[in-house]
Amino acid sequence: MRKDSATASTRFLYPFFTLLLAAMMWLFLMFSPLGISERLDKYTQDLFNTHLGSWIYPADRQQDTAVLLLTDEVVDAALQGQWPAPYSFHASILSDLLHHQPRAVFIDFFWMNKHKPGGDYLASVLTSYQQAAVPVYLSVPRLGWLESMWPELVGLVIPVTPQVMMDAADFIARSYPQQVNGLRSAAFAIAEDELGIHAEHRGVLDIFWGTADNPLNQAWMQAENEGRGSVLGTLLQGFDGVTTPIPYSTTVLVRDLINPVAETEDEALRELDEHLKGRVIIYGASLSGIQDMVFTPTRAILPGAYYHAMALDNLLTWGSQYKARQPSRTLPILGSHTVAILHFLVLLLIAALVCYWKLFADANQKTGRRIKISALALVIAACGFQFLILDLSVVVWAGFLEILGIGVVIERLNLIERWYTPVRHGFRRLYTWI
Repeated sequence: MRKDSATASTRFLYPFFTLLLAAMMWLFLMFSPLGISERLDKYTQDLFNTHLGSWIYPADRQQDTAVLLLTDEVVDAALQGQWPAPYSFHASILSDLLHHQPRAVFIDFFWMNKHKPGGDYLASVLTSYQQAAVPVYLSVPRLGWLESMWPELVGLVIPVTPQVMMDAADFIARSYPQQVNGLRSAAFAIAEDELGIHAEHRGVLDIFWGTADNPLNQAWMQAENEGRGSVLGTLLQGFDGVTTPIPYSTTVLVRDLINPVAETEDEALRELDEHLKGRVIIYGASLSGIQDMVFTPTRAILPGAYYHAMALDNLLTWGSQYKARQPSRTLPILGSHTVAILHFLVLLLIAALVCYWKLFADANQKTGRRIKISALALVIAACGFQFLILDLSVVVWAGFLEILGIGVVIERLNLIERWYTPVRHGFRRLYTWI
C-alpha cells in the first residue's frame, strides 16, 4: 500500500477505519468480550493502590479514627476464654473509653445473647454516652432487629450494618456499601451524621487502602521484614504473598485501655488520650475462632474493624468525592452518559492518530514514535481526568491500559494494512453495483 499520496479512496476509507478501530476498542473497554477484562481491571486497581497509594492517598485524616481491638489475651485473662462475653464486660470497656472523650463509637459486634447478662449495666453506660453527646453506633443483623431484641437500647444507640462486601471472584474486600436492605452502613452513617456528607448518587465506595506509615503504630508494633516487591515484579509474577502489616489506622488494644502501662499513671492516661481523644473509635475484635477478617486490595489480612475504619477514612479524606464507579459530577450535555461518551471520544482520537499514521504518514520511525507518544499522552490524560476530576475508581478506567495492548497487536500484525485492500475492493464493488 502506497503512502506517498492520499488518494480519494484512502480519504474515504480513513473515517471508516477510524470508526471501526474506535468501536472495536470501545467494545473491549465496555463489555469485556473475552471475559477477562473485569478481573484484569480489578488487579490493576490493586496494583495501583499497593504501589502508588503512599503518593496518591493523603494521610491528613489518618489520626481522626482509631481501632480499639479486643484480643485473645484479654479474653483469656479476664473471661477465662469464655466467649461471647457478658455485656457487663463490654460495658466496662466502653466506660473506660468514655473517659478519653471519643468523638463517636462504632461497636463492631453482634449482641445476640437473649439472656443479656450485664444488660442493665450496659444500658447505664450507654446512657452516659448519650449524656456526654457521644453517639454510639451498634452493629445489627437486619432492620428492626434492635427494636425487637434490645428495646431498652432504642434511642441510646444507632443501628447500622457491619456487612463486608467481598468480591465473589477473589474474596477481596474492595468495596463498601452505603446501605444494605434499608439499613445504613457504619462508615456512611457516621460520615452523614457527624460530617454532613451526603453521597446517595455515588453508590458503593471503592476503598482506596492507605499505605502510609502510622507513627503511633510504628512506635510499638513490629513490622514484617518482607516488602511489597517492585511494580514490574508484581506485574510479571503476581503479588509476593499475603501479609499482616502494621495497620494504617491508629490501633489501641483493649488490654492497654483497661490496664495502661507507663512510667506514671498520668503519662499512661496522656498516651491513651493521644490515641483516643476526639477520634471516631471502631471497637472490634481479633479473636481465635471468630471469622471476622478481611482480605484487602493490598494483599493483607486484617480484622474486619480495619475495613470500616478505612472506609470512614476515605470519606473523611475525600467527602462525597470518594472513589466510586459513578462519577461525582457529569459533563455538560453528556449528562448521565458522561463516562461512556468520554471513553469513546478518547478512543476515537487514538484511532484517528493510528489510522492517519497507517494510511497517510510516511513509514518512518519518527512519525511512529510521535503517534505512540501522542496516544500514550491521551491515555494518561484521560485516566488522570477520570481519577482526579470525575473521582472514578481505577477499575473504571484501567481498561485503557488493555487498549494499549490491543494497539500493539494491531501494529505488529499490520491489521490496518491487511484490511485496506479487501475493504477498498469491497467499497468499489458496492459503488459499481449501486
